[in-house]
Amino acid sequence: MFLKKKSRSQSDVRIKLMPDHKYSNLHLNSAIKFIRLPESKRSQTQVIATVLLIMIVIVTTVILVNFSVPFVKKQLAGTGCFDTVGKVSISDNIKYTCYDINAKEMRVQVRIGDSEEINGFLIELGRASSKSIQIKDQIILQNVRMYDSIYNTSLELPKKNEERTYVIKSEVVESVKIYPILKDGNSCQSSDSLEKVNVCK
Repeated sequence: MFLKKKSRSQSDVRIKLMPDHKYSNLHLNSAIKFIRLPESKRSQTQVIATVLLIMIVIVTTVILVNFSVPFVKKQLAGTGCFDTVGKVSISDNIKYTCYDINAKEMRVQVRIGDSEEINGFLIELGRASSKSIQIKDQIILQNVRMYDSIYNTSLELPKKNEERTYVIKSEVVESVKIYPILKDGNSCQSSDSLEKVNVCK
């Protein structure tokens, strides 16, 4: 005699995805936190790396500034040029700094600030062939005169915080640079320049 096996209905089959336990929710939350943790750590790492990079840039900049500024001061101080920085300048007054086409003359108005080291200056007229003129007090130059004077008369330097205008015989000028000259005879780097020359009106 054969016994008939009793089959289970689908309703009798129970599939448990999670154990029926009072701590099941706690386990689930812990699992979720565990899964999200690496992403959070990556975000924190990126923020820390960015902050460190910014700090490195700031520190490097400070070090370079602290090194370069004293170095430049030392180099300039050795020749006295440091005290003349910004003390010899070209005026941008179009009436006194311009090129007179009819007379073929370049007018340059020069200002000297508060400095005791300046004994003159060099004016460089830029064109196809540049031309340099050394201006010193009471010197006489054939092709240079004061604005209200005539050629072959003595020139004068501006006093402290004053301006003087020099008229120079020259072909068309494209640019002007000025270089301070110290009492010891040394010349400094260009203290001012004019890249575009206006026509006198």
